[in-house]
Amino acid sequence: MSMTFTKLFSSITESTIWVEDNETRIVWIAMLAMADRKGRVWGSIPGLANRARVSVDGCRKAIQTFLSPDPDSRTKEEEGRRIREIDGGWQLINYLKYREIRDQEAVREQTARRVSEHRKKKRDVTHVTLGNTNEEAEADTYIGSTNVDPLVWSEFVSHRKSIRKPLSALSAQKNINILAKLSPAQQREAVDATIANNWTGIFPPKGKHGKPTESPLERIQRAYSEERG
Repeated sequence: MSMTFTKLFSSITESTIWVEDNETRIVWIAMLAMADRKGRVWGSIPGLANRARVSVDGCRKAIQTFLSPDPDSRTKEEEGRRIREIDGGWQLINYLKYREIRDQEAVREQTARRVSEHRKKKRDVTHVTLGNTNEEAEADTYIGSTNVDPLVWSEFVSHRKSIRKPLSALSAQKNINILAKLSPAQQREAVDATIANNWTGIFPPKGKHGKPTESPLERIQRAYSEERG
């Protein structure tokens, strides 16, 4: 037997259903719980009364209420009627509309959860240890306020460790400054080149005419960083 999930919207307490007697409210909630994905409730009045744990007369009265026009209903479709009779049971008139709202909320929640998990993974990758001193350990926080791709930066840090030249805080900051001025694609290209050539520093990708896309001051800073790194 397949199971369906029904979200009970808090707005039900503002509907005209909520001013009905207890048995009518209980029957309505039971029908919401029994409805399939298309808003169909299968059964008879005695069977529904048994599921809702109300009297048969009370269930019959509730069904008649749901079938009747409701001039005060917030939903004017079919004059405010809640259900229509179908062969073998009843159709909840506004069920599909509310299911769509529910599904949209579920998609937003799932998206938010995926984004949160992705950001957590990126934070975990970003949090790398750059050395043994407090000054070096603080260097990994610099990336948080830049546009530097954490995955690209992590690969560069790992590369420096693999060649036994761990980054100092100063060297880390200099290289981060270079990456921060590049596009994501250029960051990837620059770090890939560094790793492939076994360099110790990051060099901006060359421009169309084979010239580095860095200023003379940046080249001096890079050279100084390389000397200190």
